[in-house]
Amino acid sequence: MGFFLVLILLLCQLVSSQNGTIYLDEDDDKHVVTWSLLLPGPSNKNDASIRFTLTWNRTLSDWAAFAIGYGMSNADVFMMSIDSNLNPTLVDRYSKAHEVPALDTSIGGKNDLILESSTVWSNGYASVTFLRKAVTGDTYDLPINVSGLTGLIWAYGPGTALNPSQHIQEGGDPDPAEGEPGISANFFVNYTSSDSPQTFQLDTQYSLEWVVLPTNELRLTFIWSNTNWAAIGFGKVMAGSDIIMVSVNDDGNNAMAKDRYGTSSGVVPVLDNSNDIKLESATVSSSGVKRVTIRRALNTGDTTQDAVLSTTTPTNIIWAQGPGTAMSPQQHTNRNSQDVSIQWTPSPSPTNNPTSNSTKSNGLKLTIPLGGFITIFLLYSLS
Repeated sequence: MGFFLVLILLLCQLVSSQNGTIYLDEDDDKHVVTWSLLLPGPSNKNDASIRFTLTWNRTLSDWAAFAIGYGMSNADVFMMSIDSNLNPTLVDRYSKAHEVPALDTSIGGKNDLILESSTVWSNGYASVTFLRKAVTGDTYDLPINVSGLTGLIWAYGPGTALNPSQHIQEGGDPDPAEGEPGISANFFVNYTSSDSPQTFQLDTQYSLEWVVLPTNELRLTFIWSNTNWAAIGFGKVMAGSDIIMVSVNDDGNNAMAKDRYGTSSGVVPVLDNSNDIKLESATVSSSGVKRVTIRRALNTGDTTQDAVLSTTTPTNIIWAQGPGTAMSPQQHTNRNSQDVSIQWTPSPSPTNNPTSNSTKSNGLKLTIPLGGFITIFLLYSLS
């Protein structure tokens, strides 16, 4: 067996791809991968984002990983660890053989994983939650199949996500001779999309795409080039404006989105006391065009630093671009010179009709929601 050899093909067409759970270890019902699609998604499934959470026993292993692929040769690996100070590390790796997978960033790729949160539980288990686009466009990323089955492999061991040692646990290696075919899943079996986004051109090289979701959230995509950060504010002037600032490096790394508040003109907007912005995805095209997509509730509940966005009356907009990052922005190099307003017209609610089509497999338990939760036990054959 190599460094990271366990092959799991998610071999069951799931009831609803909106969310689900894969139990990785038949002897540990807490060692799981859960996922949920951010629905309704964009009209192009390839641009859809999936939220993954991996939970593992941190008392047995320091790092944990799972990957897209059908073996260690050509696998897209998501590896994570949490240190003694409870700081998480999440890295995007690529495996071309039975060896330690290389960091994408070390071989000319980029980190396409967006860390959302981490938790260490009192029972010794830990969880890391992150986002990943179905198709990132990175040479060292494998696409998540948007029209069929996707395979996974997994392992865990000592060390850290940045410096992993040999794995100590693997499981479920498919063995056709023993009648163990493995498992695979269709993450997009009941995909629903919003209407095509509306667009607004702020400047010659800066535009917005947006849609109001049935969840009363605004999905907003910033599209720009020639600067590192871009921002819009809800208001007429800097002072008192609710500001969303996003950035991504030219190589597609270090994407971030920050919730800020303007205190006065000419002063860097302060970070909000409550961050109500969720980063969904970030890409940079070969021509240098940057696209960063965020979500934000129309009414965040933050009455002191966030604006309530109306779907019936226009919202005044200010905008700017500049060097630096959304966390450490430098003085803007471009900004609006005239009044701008946008009305956030809602999209019709999409339909979603879950159906069930499952296949028996060996040694895996899947939990799949359909209204409530249906639990399917896939047991080893006694023969």
